[in-house]
Amino acid sequence: MQPGQAAQNLASFVAGLKHLNIIGVQGYEGHLQHIHGWAKRKEMCLESMQILVQTAKILREAGHRIDVVTTGGTGTAEFCANTPGITEVQPGSFIFMDTDYRNAVGTKFSNSLTILATVLSKQSPTCVTIDAGLKSLTTDSGLAECKAHGYTYGVLGDEHGSLTWEEGKAVRLEVGDTVEMVPSHIDPTINLHDVYYAHRQGVIEEIWPVDARGKVQ
Repeated sequence: MQPGQAAQNLASFVAGLKHLNIIGVQGYEGHLQHIHGWAKRKEMCLESMQILVQTAKILREAGHRIDVVTTGGTGTAEFCANTPGITEVQPGSFIFMDTDYRNAVGTKFSNSLTILATVLSKQSPTCVTIDAGLKSLTTDSGLAECKAHGYTYGVLGDEHGSLTWEEGKAVRLEVGDTVEMVPSHIDPTINLHDVYYAHRQGVIEEIWPVDARGKVQ
């Protein structure tokens, strides 16, 4: 929906329906979430916020009750939250984070979700095969990264991936070793798995089902 008159027309239509009530407006500046550079992302976000706040104002002046003005994402929530007229922000990926958001917004949010992979074989003294390929990690936002520094991940197909390193710059990996992989895009990666293993200090405390897995149909 476009702001301005188009929003006003839709609000008037909804207000005339028997079983619906207008309580607010939502805007999502999704195209700004991964812009690199704090100042540029802030500038463009504040421009979007003015459109949203002005739309809410127009609707109120037309007699609609607008209690909620909701917006924001992981890359823009800090700017949205400080904009007068915004009542709610709704970032999501920050709770787990991924390499794509980290590259855009920095390390203000820590990574809390990884994919545990096992070394299956050695291809050379500085290259191993792990059991994490396209069925475990998505590539739409680039390749995943090993949580331990010094390794480079490569996709070997559906079930397998590789980790390579320079001698002396990373710990040598052997068959049976486990590594934690940081997803590049957290949302579709979660959809590839059935459960979360919630652990603290090496102990699995709970197992949570991924309730929305496969729910695009």
